Amino acid sequence: AARLAANGPNELPSARPPGVGRLLADAASEPMVLLLAACGALYLLLGDHGDALMLLGFVGLVVGMTVIQKRRTERSLGALRQLAAPRALVLRDGRPQRIAGRELVEGDLLLLAEGDRVPADLVLAAIDAQPTPTQAQTRSVVRQVAAGGLALASLLGVLYWWLRGD
Repeated sequence: AARLAANGPNELPSARPPGVGRLLADAASEPMVLLLAACGALYLLLGDHGDALMLLGFVGLVVGMTVIQKRRTERSLGALRQLAAPRALVLRDGRPQRIAGRELVEGDLLLLAEGDRVPADLVLAAIDAQPTPTQAQTRSVVRQVAAGGLALASLLGVLYWWLRGD
């Protein structure tokens, strides 16, 4: 806990989500929204107040819906980031513990197995690599293919030498 407080969490810095004001400015600066707002202002200048207010009302509705949708999207992405956060199996106090990847600190002993995601930069200390049955079978197939390829190359070399008559 002291190392976590001293070094901070094991995560990349992330940008703050944009505020409502920033989302509102982005939505209001869309070219189509600006064009419709300009048309509404033109209708106001020409004296057609009913059409102008209706057009400007719909522009406000579109901007409001865009802001709401972007806020919901930001919240959803934040929740997905939390769900996809890597977890790590570490050895602390002599016991294996599963912790969030952001809680890893320097000095933790990370226990990795085949298929695990590595939740941080680490220094590889020791490997106890036992070949799986699939790896052992793959190695024997590779040896057989290599031996077959060598035999085929030898046969073709002899055949070429015999046909040339050297």
